[in-house]
Amino acid sequence: MRRKEHTMAGKTAASRQVSARERARAKAAEYRDRENRLEALAVEYFTAADQVEKVYALRDREVEAAEAKAERAAAEAVAAEDAVVRQMLDAGVPRPEVIDRLGCSSADLRRAAATTTAGAVEESADHAEETAEHAEPATEESFGYTP
Repeated sequence: MRRKEHTMAGKTAASRQVSARERARAKAAEYRDRENRLEALAVEYFTAADQVEKVYALRDREVEAAEAKAERAAAEAVAAEDAVVRQMLDAGVPRPEVIDRLGCSSADLRRAAATTTAGAVEESADHAEETAEHAEPATEESFGYTP
C-alpha cells in the first residue's frame, strides 16, 4: 500500500513522465509558434524599412535632378538678363539710367558688364577647344616634310 501512496493518486511513474513530456512539448510548440509569428513580423518590418530607404533615395535623386535643372534654367535666365544689360550699355545708355530703367542693382550691372569680356574669352576658348578636338593630328606631311 505504501507504494500507491507514493505514486500520487494512482498514477505510475511512467504515466507522470509521459504527462510531463506532453506538457513540455505543448509549451515548446507554443514557443515555436510565437517565435515564428515574431520572425514573420520582423520580416515585414525590415521589408518596409528597405522600402522606406528606397523611397528616400529616389526622392534624393529627384531633388538633385530638379535642383540641377533649376540651376541651369536660372543660369540661362541670368545670361539673358546680362545680354539685355550689355545691349543697353553697347547702345550708349549710361549705367545709372540702365539701373533705373531695369530696376537692377549695380552688382547686376557690374556682373553683366564683366561677362562681356569674360564671355567673349570663354567663347573663344571653347571654340579653340572644339577646333582642336576635331582637327587632324599633326604629321610630318602636314608640315610639308616628305622623306
